[in-house]
Amino acid sequence: LLRNEAGRDGFIDRILFSYPDVNPAMWSDRAVSPDAFTDVLSLFRHLRRLDGHVAVHLGAEAKRSWAAWFNDNQRLADAALPAIAGVYAKLPNQVARLALVLDCLAHPDDPRRPLSPETMDGAIELGEYFRAHAHRVQTHFGLAVPTPIVRLEGRIQGALEREGGGASRRRLHALLGGHVP
Repeated sequence: LLRNEAGRDGFIDRILFSYPDVNPAMWSDRAVSPDAFTDVLSLFRHLRRLDGHVAVHLGAEAKRSWAAWFNDNQRLADAALPAIAGVYAKLPNQVARLALVLDCLAHPDDPRRPLSPETMDGAIELGEYFRAHAHRVQTHFGLAVPTPIVRLEGRIQGALEREGGGASRRRLHALLGGHVP
């Protein structure tokens, strides 16, 4: 689907790939607690009753984060190789959807509440995770595409703030998804 013109219809660009480094998992008897299962089921039932009528409004800080990330992504899309440019073009819609999901999960009873900067930063962080993994997958498809790092300074600052102002290099590396040198 990636190697010929007929296959470049944008289908692959819409997939959010995840290609993590994983170690073999050992057997565990751990299970989801009945209380956690009940809570999640209740949340999903509540969201379903909303019948898809959820409107999210961006708070001022969330809007600034979104605009900065959006512009960075557009610059990268303009400069990207054709093999990955479609992924970048679709990423703003994906990040917006992720922000909606995160907001609905965090605040299912208050749809009029503005989306917080923390929620927007979380959605952007997920988008960057999927950007990096799209590059990893495309490398395995035989396409050489270097992975850019978007808004690294802002992502580092956000990670440090979430950690209370300080983190070891190892912890910071983990907080940035484990793929940022």
